[in-house]
Amino acid sequence: EILTALENADHIREWVMQRYIERPLLLGGHKFHLRVYVLCVGALRVFVYDRILMLIAAHKYDADDMDDIYGHLTNTARAAEDVNFDEAKFVRILEDLPAYLLKTRPGQCPDLAAATAAVQGIRESIHAITADVYGAYENEYSIFSPMSNCFEVYGLDFMVDEDLKVHFLEVNPGPDFKQTGDRLQGLIGQLWEQINVIVFDTGLVHPSVTAGEKSHAEVDAALGPEWAQRAKDFTMVYSKEWSAAKHKGGMAFIE
Repeated sequence: EILTALENADHIREWVMQRYIERPLLLGGHKFHLRVYVLCVGALRVFVYDRILMLIAAHKYDADDMDDIYGHLTNTARAAEDVNFDEAKFVRILEDLPAYLLKTRPGQCPDLAAATAAVQGIRESIHAITADVYGAYENEYSIFSPMSNCFEVYGLDFMVDEDLKVHFLEVNPGPDFKQTGDRLQGLIGQLWEQINVIVFDTGLVHPSVTAGEKSHAEVDAALGPEWAQRAKDFTMVYSKEWSAAKHKGGMAFIE
């Protein structure tokens, strides 16, 4: 079936093959993936927004039933097509996971502290993988070309397997913030409030930085704890001066 699909889509030049995760971690029998919003500033600092979404499939997962797309596809747009879709049930946040692990995995998570530590391990894996993903594109400017005086927001998707190992799925350059739903819209409001702090209030996007008056390392050292307090839900996971940052140009800064 895979070969037939490839042959019937000969207009597509490139394909990416991924291993299918057969034993994902389930929530009440449902498959889910994690949507992580990532902020990129200049060339290049990368920040992860730690208010991570859990987007849950509308039907229970059955590895042997490949025809039930609502049991396998976890994006909200697809799940919302199902008549039984309930936003409060199928759009959650990662902070909800410790209580679930405590209830369903007493062997791995005998108490709330252990469950919380397990979820923190998931978050740290996401940080490390995100840093590796963006670091891999250094000097690959035909694919990814961040510029001084600019920032971008991406949506990265991850999945957790039954052993609590994190798997990277994909990068979305134009994330759909509607996936958060109406109930958690405040989370997106906080996202943009804290982006304003990081991008503008810290001076990361500012002529003194991009004109070379301060080195990349000097700017990092000058950030201090203030931005972390005002943008408390973000973690900087990558900071390295790419050669593109040394070139004049990019977007003009408007006061």
